[in-house]
Amino acid sequence: MSRFSLQKIEGRLCLAERGQPKSPISVDFDSPQLRARMKRLSARSELLLKALGGKAGETVVDMTTGLGTDTWLLATFGYTVYACERSPTLYAMLEDGLQRIRQYHGDLSQISDTASNIRLRNLDSSSSVESSWGAKYAVIDPMFPVKKKQALASGDMQMLQRFIGRGESVDLLLHAAKAQGIKRAVVKRVLRSRQRYARLEPLYSLEGRSTRFDVFQFG
Repeated sequence: MSRFSLQKIEGRLCLAERGQPKSPISVDFDSPQLRARMKRLSARSELLLKALGGKAGETVVDMTTGLGTDTWLLATFGYTVYACERSPTLYAMLEDGLQRIRQYHGDLSQISDTASNIRLRNLDSSSSVESSWGAKYAVIDPMFPVKKKQALASGDMQMLQRFIGRGESVDLLLHAAKAQGIKRAVVKRVLRSRQRYARLEPLYSLEGRSTRFDVFQFG
């Protein structure tokens, strides 16, 4: 029997893990932390936006959506976002998160516009990105190891790692993005990551305090 379960708790669809005090987790597009981050959102303050280099109204594929933080950020900025998540469980949680934010804040124009910019897809983006989406950009956030000293701040990520296990191959995702006409892909890494790419090398990287964004240009 799996130690993970999907439960409805206080109106939220949650992933719970037996025996873990930080369990359960849910998709929350209305968390205080995310609201504060969106208030100061700009291409200058967010390295992901700077790395993409696009503008509002263009289309981006989030190839590893997870709990949807990057998807919400990109949609708030004004991108149309195809949010791809291969896990049926996480996909259901993402649908639930969007439904709740629309239900409680759908009367606010900014929230409504952000939610309408998101196109959820339950698929493996290493083989299912469609050129018909017209995306010029892709974002890849692979599941990278969380250090022990980060445990208190990254409980959700640690739990996701245990649930998902080995994530998608970054090299396969980059190949899929290039094959479907993506012009620029951005891979999020731990700042001092030594993981190398099999065939492609980034054009350049942008570094934050703990995260690095590797930028790949395909055309």
